[in-house]
Amino acid sequence: MRLYLVLALTSLCLFSGIAKAENLNLNETPETTSVYLTPYAIGPGVGALFAINKELKTQSNAFMKLSIDQSWRFQEHWDLGLDLDYWLPGSNFGGLLNMNYVFGENGFRPFIGLGGGMQYVDGYNKFGQGFGVAGAAFLGMYIDVSDNMHLRVRIPVEMVGDSKMDKVGGLDVAALFSLPPYSTKVRKLKY
Repeated sequence: MRLYLVLALTSLCLFSGIAKAENLNLNETPETTSVYLTPYAIGPGVGALFAINKELKTQSNAFMKLSIDQSWRFQEHWDLGLDLDYWLPGSNFGGLLNMNYVFGENGFRPFIGLGGGMQYVDGYNKFGQGFGVAGAAFLGMYIDVSDNMHLRVRIPVEMVGDSKMDKVGGLDVAALFSLPPYSTKVRKLKY
């Protein structure tokens, strides 16, 4: 009895079109879908830096850091950045080119990095005494907020090769926006 019931259901499914195999033709153009690729991001940053050496503490114990930050993901776990910084109080300006190694690919990505550039520290008697090559080390994380925006939170430690070898450490946060999103065609598999 069960055998007849199974045969009847199988016949019903095959002849009514419920169960059928797809005719697969590999010469056809596959269906495609657009995805956004955003390896470049730019945005404002704000932070606090604290003077480590006593010569810089005579100018101020703490500095407010304002910056324009850029990030470019050029490999799966590597990104390159350019930070244009301004420290308050005073006229302390500079820029750092940095390289970060990013751990993971999810919405929360910690990273470590190194940077190098130039920095001018105000408050010296002669022009040129406060200007020097800068080096920095970073520990931080990227946090995805949306498809086109992520936050970068990091702890920088920076040393400026001026006449007093100024050193600072602190915390900064940048809101990086992916500009512009562009689309590409990828294969959409049909099952």
